[in-house]
Amino acid sequence: MMNEVNLLQSNTQLSLLNTIDELRAKGVDHYISLPQLIVCGDQSSGKSSVLHALSGVEFPKSEHYCTQFSTEIILRRAATPAAVAELRPRPSATNTKLPKSGKRIGGERSASLSDVPKLIEEASKVIGQDKKESRACDYILTLRLSGPDMPYLTLIDLPGLIHTQNRGQTYDDVLGIKALVEEYMAQPECIILAIVSAQNYKENQIVIRLAKEYDPTGSRTLGIITKPDTLETGSDREATYIELARNRDVVFLHGWHVLRNANAIERKDESFNRRVVESTFFNRGKWDSLSKQTVGVKSLQYRLREILLNRIKLELPKVTRRVQLEIRRCHSRLEKFGNPRNSPKDQMNFLTELSVKFQVLCRDAIHGYYTHDFFSDDREDSTRRLRAIIFNMSEEFANKMYERGHTYEIVDGKTEITQTSPQQIHRADYMMKIQGYLQQYRGRELQGNFNPAVIDHAFKQNSRSWGRIARDYVREVCEIMETFLDDLLDAITEPDMAHRLSRGLFYPALERKLRLVNEKVTELLEPFKTGHPATLNRQFIANLRELQSREKGMPTGKERQSETLDYDACSQILDCMTAYYGIALNVFIDNVASLAVENCLLKDLPELFSPSIVSDLSLEQLQELCQETDAVRDARQEEEEKLRVLEAGLWECKKHARYNALASQQPVSEASLIQFRLTGASLKSKDPVPTALSYSSTPTGDVESRPASASKIDDGDDWQRIQSGKSTDNGRGSQLLISPSITSVT
Repeated sequence: MMNEVNLLQSNTQLSLLNTIDELRAKGVDHYISLPQLIVCGDQSSGKSSVLHALSGVEFPKSEHYCTQFSTEIILRRAATPAAVAELRPRPSATNTKLPKSGKRIGGERSASLSDVPKLIEEASKVIGQDKKESRACDYILTLRLSGPDMPYLTLIDLPGLIHTQNRGQTYDDVLGIKALVEEYMAQPECIILAIVSAQNYKENQIVIRLAKEYDPTGSRTLGIITKPDTLETGSDREATYIELARNRDVVFLHGWHVLRNANAIERKDESFNRRVVESTFFNRGKWDSLSKQTVGVKSLQYRLREILLNRIKLELPKVTRRVQLEIRRCHSRLEKFGNPRNSPKDQMNFLTELSVKFQVLCRDAIHGYYTHDFFSDDREDSTRRLRAIIFNMSEEFANKMYERGHTYEIVDGKTEITQTSPQQIHRADYMMKIQGYLQQYRGRELQGNFNPAVIDHAFKQNSRSWGRIARDYVREVCEIMETFLDDLLDAITEPDMAHRLSRGLFYPALERKLRLVNEKVTELLEPFKTGHPATLNRQFIANLRELQSREKGMPTGKERQSETLDYDACSQILDCMTAYYGIALNVFIDNVASLAVENCLLKDLPELFSPSIVSDLSLEQLQELCQETDAVRDARQEEEEKLRVLEAGLWECKKHARYNALASQQPVSEASLIQFRLTGASLKSKDPVPTALSYSSTPTGDVESRPASASKIDDGDDWQRIQSGKSTDNGRGSQLLISPSITSVT
């Protein structure tokens, strides 16, 4: 008899499902989530009966038996019924003894479909033996079930959610199963089949709460109510579950479905006919008020078909894009690993190639050429566009020097003192300071004149912050350079190699650069700390005259009232110091930015790691920097395997895309049987169709037909064209009809 789930027959549907099956078979689901049906519910909710209804295969049913691992059920069509089981660790598992490739359950020979419960129990025993170092939920059992009536379908049976620990299940098991179910539910590609038992109050069933949490819109959840026959007719709980089935209580976009499972006695009855029992049950009482599309096994299969196909149609283009993205990432990571470097020559070649990549990107970063993909990182804290960052830091340094480089900020007498850095001071008070300097630095000058050293002293007092601000600036630039170099190494090589280069080459070089640049800052400060004010800048005279012109006509203040204050001398000293400070400040800012940062830090940064440096390495240094570890070799092999899997998966995605394109443009595909009905033609019934007609596809995807022999058809010179799978008439009754049946076109 035809299997009840054999509902997906069209070429497009089969292509969709087969593509996902092939992606999963090739291991793509280890790296990318794929559309799939996940069956989840509380323990003893009737999941096994639902699985039997959907797959036609018996699964273990017992109040005392509960699997604690996920089971992937792959249904495929084959001439001979068979069951193959394989247990493997999940990709996230770390402490299992099983190899990643998995372990065959039940021997090398295929088992029968009736052996599925035994295979599951045997897998549970294997997990029990390995459970000392791992958890049961770290495993996944794959059941490949095939048969002549088997549909193309994949289901994921998740362990039943446990409310409390018991003798057979620890508290860790309870948490592990819940975490496993949540992990699957959180995947937007998964279709959640939330199994709810009418035998228990819905408020007490964990699966409803989790489904609403991980699918708040209900767009990918179908609720399934089991055991409705346990409800007392006319009871409040029966009314509650009927309202639930009508999607009026817990609302899902796909609504709810009700199944009438076989009870313990009926399961032992060989004459039990599920369809008959279900039909009888749902045609009586209040259950008869429900839509027939929301009750029973057959309608559930149709609903799942539509939901699954729509989800695959929605997700497959996204899966293709994710596969392509992961392939690009694999290529990038493999490029970082480079070729195996077992010999000194391999190591030298690897480092030389790496140094060339480093220099190219480093120079581009310094010069501001941001065309390489390396510079496409738009994170706010990214240091990859080094020139832009250094420019911004230099501007910030200049602003700090202009705003906080001077010790005193001189304000008029009407301004309230509110600022301490730089310290605000009234002009009169500052003039008093200068008066003190005059007295301290008196020499042999005549009365009314002053010692030029007073200007020097006032300038040095006012520029005390220059060294601190400049050293903070170069230190921050060094920190940015260190982050940039780490980021650059991470972009061009694997982490272990990046760490070795940073530790062995870059960090020592950066420390030397920091010492050198601090020495340069000290050198640049020296003229302003120990020398005397001197400048050939003509702007100094202009600035001085402008300051002196402001003094003319100013009202006299308390400085004029002081008998001891030499106002004219103090004013002249202040003006000279202020004019010179502005000139010296600009010189110092430019010198620090160009001679210290640019010349000492950035100029030869690409030379930290160059082919010439690589060629000068001793054999011992080469080994220390470049010898490949077992971890790197294993990581490269894993990446190569991942790339192989993803490329095979991409081929499957593209194959489906090509099939879809062909199907949409050319209704007659390689899997189409052409049936002809010719009205008014003298085609003998005993002649096979191919002897009467020849047909071919045109470049536009149309199908043209004409008689292979004019004597067999009256209108032998007439051509008929079929477009978009529609039959056409030549006006005299001859028609060419295309059927969606399956064979071939020549």
